[in-house]
Amino acid sequence: MGGAGVEGAQETELRSLAERLGVADRVIFAGPQKREALAAWYSAADLSVLASAHEGCPNVVLESLACGTPVVATPVGDIPRILDGPEVGKVVDRNVASLTAAIAEALARPWDRARIRARIEDRTWQAVGREVMEEIQAALNPLPPFPGGEAGRGKAPETRKVPTEASA
Repeated sequence: MGGAGVEGAQETELRSLAERLGVADRVIFAGPQKREALAAWYSAADLSVLASAHEGCPNVVLESLACGTPVVATPVGDIPRILDGPEVGKVVDRNVASLTAAIAEALARPWDRARIRARIEDRTWQAVGREVMEEIQAALNPLPPFPGGEAGRGKAPETRKVPTEASA
């Protein structure tokens, strides 16, 4: 369990809930961790769960997979693209019943942690940098306007290809 985020500190409520549910002896409230320690925490986990309503491309999902830890998460942002097969985790609706069922199912099955790691091993800093550069190039080189000045008139606009490593 990490530290307080923008949602506010809920440690007191969560500790009380763990007590009421009888799982306090199995829940660790570790607080914020240093970057160097994160891989050990992810690797020690049986499962990562992200029940967000809004995300972009969440690092917690990528970092969990890089450590071989399966993920149960809600279908927001890039999560459905990242968790694209049952061998790495499960994408479920953001409601208690769906999350509870998916967590129980994930904890009950065996996982191939090497296969989970393999899903994300090509996501290197170099690959991410290349993606960022492609986005920047696309933003700096917008498509030309429609010939004739109005949509639907004149010929179709030209399409632009962003150079890739294979075509460069």
